[in-house]
Amino acid sequence: MANNALTTTLALGIGFTIATANQGQLNVITAPSSAGGVTSVFGRGGDVVAQNGDYSSGQVTNTSAVGGATVSDALNTLRSVGGQLSGTLPNPNVVGISETSGPTNLAIGAIADGQALVRSGATITGVTPIAAPANPGDDGKIPRAIGGTFVYVAGTTNDVWQYNGTSWVSANIVNANINSAAGINGTKTDGIFGALTVTTTGKLQSNSAATPILELGSTAAGAGHFATVGVIRGNNVFNISARDTADANNVSVLDYNVLTVNTIQLGENSSRVNTIFYFASALHGWRIGVNTVFQVKSTGVVVAGSMAFDAAASTPNVIQNPSSSDGVKTNMLVQAQAFSGTGTGTSGDLQLFGGDCTASGAVTSQTAGNVVMRGGISSGSSGTRVNGFVSITTPGGTQLMKLDSTGIGVFAHATSAQRTLTDNSTGVAANQLVDVGAAFNQANINNNFASIRAALAAYGWVN
Repeated sequence: MANNALTTTLALGIGFTIATANQGQLNVITAPSSAGGVTSVFGRGGDVVAQNGDYSSGQVTNTSAVGGATVSDALNTLRSVGGQLSGTLPNPNVVGISETSGPTNLAIGAIADGQALVRSGATITGVTPIAAPANPGDDGKIPRAIGGTFVYVAGTTNDVWQYNGTSWVSANIVNANINSAAGINGTKTDGIFGALTVTTTGKLQSNSAATPILELGSTAAGAGHFATVGVIRGNNVFNISARDTADANNVSVLDYNVLTVNTIQLGENSSRVNTIFYFASALHGWRIGVNTVFQVKSTGVVVAGSMAFDAAASTPNVIQNPSSSDGVKTNMLVQAQAFSGTGTGTSGDLQLFGGDCTASGAVTSQTAGNVVMRGGISSGSSGTRVNGFVSITTPGGTQLMKLDSTGIGVFAHATSAQRTLTDNSTGVAANQLVDVGAAFNQANINNNFASIRAALAAYGWVN
């Protein structure tokens, strides 16, 4: 303070207090100097009091939380809020919402406590939701809406729920329920069709290279696992074929064609089939109708009727295949039917006949067939040859007659060739021998010798 003047650097209009030594105080308000100072505010002098219109909103600094540098900026921010609001800021009321597809303004209708919102036209209203039933403590049950509420429903084994157009009901899946494009793979089924007939226009095919199989019944143990009746049936034409080793052609195993020859054929007439084996533990049988006409057993072949060779066969044979085992001899037996009973029966006869001839014209002895028997022939590499013989024996094996390349032997006698017996008796052969008489009539004796020689010659014993 100098020259009774108090100076300060405070802005104009700012008050301050000066304390005195005797604890007094002096309130001072800065005022402009008379030289170049403010003489009025907003055109008003003296003690100026603020009034409306002193400042615009754009001149007032915004210190609120609303965005904007000035009050005017903040007001513009609040103005852009818009929407379906009512009431005043900062706590307006939401009277609707705007959905994005239109956008369409949706008014809010009545909504009670606990209700869910649902759109109805251009209005959002409240709807009471269906309350879920209490958990029944059974995880095997499922909830089902009935009469506007949920109930738990228990299923049964293999039960299926199906929608019938108005509600879900328990039902079994039938063919009509399965879409034609389902394409269900066979691995998704257990392959058990019960009494159903499986019909297909395609193939029943096994692609297992290791164990391809078409099985009727089951290989599992127990009588209940086997099919009582197994049928593989074709329609008029039926064929079972195997694939050849080159996987290029089918080889017929069994073929049946009722439309042409009405014949079942095993194998095929080609070089690809060399041998057909039939296997059975006890018996192979062939039947015509219900009658068994041919059987093959481990003990031999049984024919119900006559075993005939085809007429086209020029030299049919019944022969045992040759053996290459040295020192091994097998016998072949042809025997008529034996008899076993009380002793009143008769065993069968073995009859050998040459072929008969029936002609419309004259016949000769050469037209009838003959019965020819001979022993076997043994030929060695050195050119030697040994002929077998024909023997007639008793049931005990005693030889009654033997015929070989030498001749004939009877009653265990060695065979001998046909003898030459010249008749020099000058007798006359007859069909009977006469008594030569006590006087030994020479003519009668000569006649008897001639008759004996003629009889022996007639039977081939002498020539």
